[in-house]
Amino acid sequence: MNSPNSELKDTPPRLSVVMASYFGDSPDWLMSAGESVFTQTRKPDELIIVLDGEVDFEHHKVLKRLSLLGKVVVIQLPKNVGPGLARHRGILASSSEVIAIMDADDICRQDRFESQLAILSAGSFDIVGGWISEFEFFPKDMDELRKVPEKHEEILVFAKKRTPMNNVTAMFFKTAYLKAGGYGDMRANEDYDLYVRMILTGARFHNIQKVLVDVRGGANMSSRRGGLAQVPDDTRMFFTMYRNNFIGLFQTIFNIVVRIFTRILPNNLRKRFYQSFLRD
Repeated sequence: MNSPNSELKDTPPRLSVVMASYFGDSPDWLMSAGESVFTQTRKPDELIIVLDGEVDFEHHKVLKRLSLLGKVVVIQLPKNVGPGLARHRGILASSSEVIAIMDADDICRQDRFESQLAILSAGSFDIVGGWISEFEFFPKDMDELRKVPEKHEEILVFAKKRTPMNNVTAMFFKTAYLKAGGYGDMRANEDYDLYVRMILTGARFHNIQKVLVDVRGGANMSSRRGGLAQVPDDTRMFFTMYRNNFIGLFQTIFNIVVRIFTRILPNNLRKRFYQSFLRD
């Protein structure tokens, strides 16, 4: 079945990149992320940066520098609302039918947008992602990939226990995103929650089998995954999936137990767990 956006296959679509940033982001990393957006083989029509709460002067200096590279739209939120709701504000303000998600501390591979738009424009899919490569100091220094399945049917199975798409690689039609209700108010799992709702509303998924984005990992990423504060969001998401008949009761309980186990592990053990069981 063709995507409802198949009529765009003969017309190059406009592309908006949406990035949320907050005071904890490094201005230098933000600059590198923004440069990787504007040095693509297919440049976006606009980069929307949502400032999730107040940021310092160095952030604003970076925004001015990025505006010399291409169109930058800045949205200032009065208080921090979390990455999901911040991205949602940017998506609603976008002027394009195609949206690409980008984080403020990661680096796009140069052909990312061109590769994804070629697949979206063909008309069979509503959302396209790809693999990520984690690094600590510079791209490829860790040689750790997070691979996700390619075909829609494989993605449906994968999504029952883990997020089926690397969020920082996501590119989708705005109509399919809005049909699913957009990002929710979760501060953890906001991407996983969105993708399951997109699946349930009929969106067609595809993952390109190559690295599209280099992601800052290492100790900082391992630390962000820890702590029991994220368990309520984990539990709420999986029980919502159960109520929507996407997963059964056993899978729901299993998923929650695994999440709690990984959250309470010390950082070094959590990192080894992800390397051994959740990475290729």
